[in-house]
Amino acid sequence: MSRWHLGELGSRVRDAFPRGGALPAHVWSARHRGICVLLWLHVGALPLVGTIRGDGFVHSLLETAPVAALALGACLEVFSRGTRSSLATAGLVASSAALVHFFDGLIEMHFHFFVMIAVVSLYQAWRPYLIGAGFVLAHHAIAGLLAPEKVFNHSAAESNPALFALVHGGFVLAESAACLVFWRVTEDALDAERARHEQLQEANVALSRANQEISDLVAMLSHDLRTPLAVVNGFAEMAIDSWPHLSDDERLEFMRRVEQSGRQLQQMVDDTLTVSALSADGIQPRAVAVRVDQEVRDLLEALQRPLPGVDLTGLGAASAMVDRGHLSQVMTNLITNAAKYGEAPYSIGSWRVGDEVVVRVSDGGPGVTPAFERRLFDRYTRSDEARAGESKGTGLGLFIARSLVVANGGEISFARPPGGGAAFSIVLPAAQLASEDRARGEPTVTLAGS
Repeated sequence: MSRWHLGELGSRVRDAFPRGGALPAHVWSARHRGICVLLWLHVGALPLVGTIRGDGFVHSLLETAPVAALALGACLEVFSRGTRSSLATAGLVASSAALVHFFDGLIEMHFHFFVMIAVVSLYQAWRPYLIGAGFVLAHHAIAGLLAPEKVFNHSAAESNPALFALVHGGFVLAESAACLVFWRVTEDALDAERARHEQLQEANVALSRANQEISDLVAMLSHDLRTPLAVVNGFAEMAIDSWPHLSDDERLEFMRRVEQSGRQLQQMVDDTLTVSALSADGIQPRAVAVRVDQEVRDLLEALQRPLPGVDLTGLGAASAMVDRGHLSQVMTNLITNAAKYGEAPYSIGSWRVGDEVVVRVSDGGPGVTPAFERRLFDRYTRSDEARAGESKGTGLGLFIARSLVVANGGEISFARPPGGGAAFSIVLPAAQLASEDRARGEPTVTLAGS
């Protein structure tokens, strides 16, 4: 048989046995207390039984002393769980041996060993279980051979102590096997119960998270959507009432306000729907090779250059493997975020580092406070300064940016430039370009030490 088949066979045999030590702490403590009570009952009963059987009170006390010492150690919490259960086990099987001795090997007293093995199996741990079974086997093998009249009380056993030791040991092993089956079944039941409990906990956590998200959404809708909606309704109403009396410039201003607030509402709705799709795993990236520098330039034109005097000298040729729509939305969020909350000087750069492409959007504005930085990428999160200002939003822009970047196998981070302000960097997998594409000038930046 090959080594691979032997390893597989050994693995299956191990899997058939219980693992051991699977009892929760409170269950083990309850069982251990019950076993210790049983052990102390033996400590009190053994001297009386020995005296009644004619061994003398002092002799009986001396024979019970090891059992009492083991019982005391089993009750001391300074010892570990495994040590205390092992001491209790040794005390129980030692009590069995003492009873067999007091009754001069009476066969019925051997039943006590079987009962104690079953009791010890309640620990569902290998160390005490092996100690109990090993003690019984060793007791019958050693004491049965050296003093068979103290272990077996009939002539056939005294004449063939080895045979009867094997018979008794065989039955102990058979009972041990039955206990192992019970132990394994109980362990499987505990595993199933634990799995159900974990599933319920996960469901409760998910439900709590969903409730929190609903609460956050309601708070955002009630706070941040009211202003643009009020502007749309207010200026529309004023325009209807005053239209004949308004000049062309006033009418144009009214429409401009309505259009601006409508765009804000549209952006908020789009952000909310995007987050809903992200939460439902409804957005799957379709990664293609995208020239990041060209994408940024096209986006700035489409957004009608929202960053006045933005420095694009650091915008180097670099191609990333990313969903083009996701990259556009991420960059839109970062650029509009800089326009809303930042100040000049603005800069956007891109470059390749090994197998990654880095894109950075920075501004010279006030940045964010250290306390708020920890929540910068959380959903529905806006700073107190942002809420107090004129710029309205959902607090979802950076959350969406991070989610989309991560979905495309990248990372996003925030940093404070040395001169102040804010800098957001995204790192995406670089596209593996053909050799002729590289020849057209897509540089690769090598960092020192890499």
